[in-house]
Amino acid sequence: MPPPTGSPVPEAPAEPALRALAESLPAGVAGGRDGCVVWANRFLKALSGRGDAIAGLKLEDLFEDAGRGLPREAGPSRVECWLSQSDGRRDVLCRRIDVSGGGDSVMWVIEDATPVNTLREEVHRTGRALARAHREMLELRERLADERSEREELLSVVSHELRTPVT
Repeated sequence: MPPPTGSPVPEAPAEPALRALAESLPAGVAGGRDGCVVWANRFLKALSGRGDAIAGLKLEDLFEDAGRGLPREAGPSRVECWLSQSDGRRDVLCRRIDVSGGGDSVMWVIEDATPVNTLREEVHRTGRALARAHREMLELRERLADERSEREELLSVVSHELRTPVT
């Protein structure tokens, strides 16, 4: 039987289990309704630097577009955006998950992008070093080919001179 009109809607039985699961994850998790944060796990509260003040924030107050938009639609891909912090912003990867069929209740899973960005920078740095090493190798190979042809020319001249009788 549905609750009488005007009385608070009781929490769904699965919601406490979802919150307990969210607290155990090594990623930020926030529950939202109507574009606002309703609750967040400890990881996200610490990551944002806002603590309990994160509840009630709108999506636009929590995230800033880092060039790829905000996590407005559910989907398998993560959106790289900035998490607004009290002292600046932090690169994060965010995925939106619709919890209810109607789409008014959502969850956001937020991962710190610092390790990903660090790896990306390391890959770029290693790629540049590899390109430099490749150029050096090509230069050494060319120099070696030049030295080899000079050596062969010298051997040819010496061989010719030794075979030619001295007059």
